[in-house]
Amino acid sequence: MRHGHEEPGGLWGIPHHTRAVTSGTIKSYHSSLRTFFNWLVAEGDLDISPMERITPPVDRPDQVQPFTPTQLKAMQHAANRASRREAAVFCVLLDTGIRASELCGLTISDANLTDGQLLIRSGKGGKARSVPISSDTKRALYHYLKERGDIEPDDPLIPSTRGVRAGDHMTKEGTLQMVRRWGRAAGFSRTRLSPHTFRHTFAVTFLRLGGDVFTLKFILGHESLTMVNRYVALAQADVMRKHAQFSPLGSLRNRR
Repeated sequence: MRHGHEEPGGLWGIPHHTRAVTSGTIKSYHSSLRTFFNWLVAEGDLDISPMERITPPVDRPDQVQPFTPTQLKAMQHAANRASRREAAVFCVLLDTGIRASELCGLTISDANLTDGQLLIRSGKGGKARSVPISSDTKRALYHYLKERGDIEPDDPLIPSTRGVRAGDHMTKEGTLQMVRRWGRAAGFSRTRLSPHTFRHTFAVTFLRLGGDVFTLKFILGHESLTMVNRYVALAQADVMRKHAQFSPLGSLRNRR
């Protein structure tokens, strides 16, 4: 599982699977196989599970670095130049930290531009929640919807504009390709260009600016603080760097 993508023909003979799977994916595979073989043992088809001798893999959290302010400014410029649609998507991703699947599932009626909220009807685990949006995002959505003209409440908030699905809800793959276009237009490629990086960026920036973990947990739709604490660690690392740079005692030493 760790090295199959290096084989000719890709992982398990699938040509486009040429990238390593994450440690979390490997742990999920292990868990599924263990459950399956334990069931076979319980049914009497096997005497012992072969998974008993395989040590569970370690899932090291994916420490995705957030976008820098310079990168965000460059990507916003690229999105604004592309279309009002892409400008609106940029604002929603950065302003709310919602998942790509949640963005793609939004309808016109889910966007309350009067109260400044987006209704996420089917978040992770099937739970609904309302996510606040800023005046900038309300403005971007307003101009985009005004440009679209004749719309119905059940229409997709962000429809697809290409291929056989044109007019239907934008897909996760379409969102990913949009973010990658912004990155290429902005002139950088080494950063992880994905909608999920916007989610990380929102979370870390929210904490850096003084937001609390419980509000962040609700906005992101997490059931526990486990994931939120990973964002806290990134934000605290930034605090440590700032302290080293601007420590009053350090500046006194520099003056001497």
